[in-house]
Amino acid sequence: MTLWRRLADAGNVTAMTALANVLFQGEGVPRDPGRAAQWYRRAAGIGDAVAQLNLGDMYARGLGVAKDPVEAYFWLGLAAGQGNTWARERQSETASMLSLSQIETVKRRIAAWPETTGDGPAAGKARIQ
Repeated sequence: MTLWRRLADAGNVTAMTALANVLFQGEGVPRDPGRAAQWYRRAAGIGDAVAQLNLGDMYARGLGVAKDPVEAYFWLGLAAGQGNTWARERQSETASMLSLSQIETVKRRIAAWPETTGDGPAAGKARIQ
């Protein structure tokens, strides 16, 4: 895990997602969905589709983060936009928890990604403990 952490801290998005996977699953370390969500968020902000999918799923279920179907729909939508079929299916399931107004708002947010959301690539630079 030390190598993944060094690479992740240096900005390697693959390492960020791998580190999040290790933390989420508890592979050789105590399981820590909260820290996993932080690393998925950082990688997702840079544009990693797997991290976007996993973060969206965590928001949909309330694992490591507060349950938030709006955020779930957003992150799953970004991953779906990169061709991730499973994300598209999960986003469709999540839509049933939202109003049409919420869906339209999130679609506008996705369309504006990353220029105006404050969630784009610069968001991946935050240091995680």
